[in-house]
Amino acid sequence: MRAQTGGSAVDGTRGGTGGPDHEVTEIDGLRGTRLGASFEDLSVKARIREVALRLFARDGSRAVSLRRIAAMAGVSLGAVVHHFGSKRALEQAVHQEVLARIRGAIHGVGSFEPTRTALMHRTAAFDALVEEQPYIADYIRQMLSGTAEENLDYFRDVLAMTRGELDAMASVGLARPLADPDVDVIIYFAVVNARFLLRHHIEAVLGADLSDPAVSDRVRRAEISLLTDPLFPIASDAASPPERRATGRRGRAARAAG
Repeated sequence: MRAQTGGSAVDGTRGGTGGPDHEVTEIDGLRGTRLGASFEDLSVKARIREVALRLFARDGSRAVSLRRIAAMAGVSLGAVVHHFGSKRALEQAVHQEVLARIRGAIHGVGSFEPTRTALMHRTAAFDALVEEQPYIADYIRQMLSGTAEENLDYFRDVLAMTRGELDAMASVGLARPLADPDVDVIIYFAVVNARFLLRHHIEAVLGADLSDPAVSDRVRRAEISLLTDPLFPIASDAASPPERRATGRRGRAARAAG
C-alpha cells in the first residue's frame, strides 16, 4: 500500500507522514478494535471515520490527507468525498463521534450515589474508555493543543457537552448550579482534563506512570478532593488559627477514610 507523502488542495493537507510498512502496521492495528466489531465489518462511512480518528489522534488533522485516509480505509478518495463531502466535514464527524463515545461512557453514571462516590465512578468510567481506546486521549490532546478553527469547534462542543453533564448532575443534587456558567465550565474542564493535557509533565514531576492503576487512582482522588473540598473554606475567615487547623485535620481524616 502506498503512503500519501504530499498534500494538495483536493485532500486538504499540509503533508503526509509514514512509509508503506508503517501504513500497513497502522491498518492492522485497526482490526478488531472498534467497540467489539471487526474493522472489516464496519460500514464504509464508519471505516473512513475510524481511520480518520486514529490518524488525527496521532498526527493531527492538518498533517493527514483525505487520500491517505482513503488508502488506509481501503476505499477510493471519491468514496470519502461521497460520504463526507470535504475534509472539514470529516473532521466534524470525527469530533462528534469522540464526544458521543465520551458521553456514552459517563452519562448518568453515579446519578443516585453520594457525590464523592459518584465522581469516582464517573472518572473511572472515563478512564476505562481511554484505557480501551487510548487514541481518544491522544485525540483530545491534539484537539486542545491547536488554535485552528477545527480545534476551536471541538472545544466549543466539548464545553457544551460538559455543561450539559454538570446541569444534569445539579438536577439530581450532585452539584451546585454554576454561578457563571460560561466561565465555570471552562475552569472545571481544565481541572478534570489536566492529567490528559499535561500527562508528560505530570509523569516527569511525579516520577510515575499515569497508566499505573495505583498512580491513576491517586491522581483521580486528588482531583475529586479538589472539586469537593474547598481549598479556602469561607468559614476560615472567622475561625481562629487553632480552629482552622482542627478543621483541616478533620478534612484530611475524612479524605483518608474515603
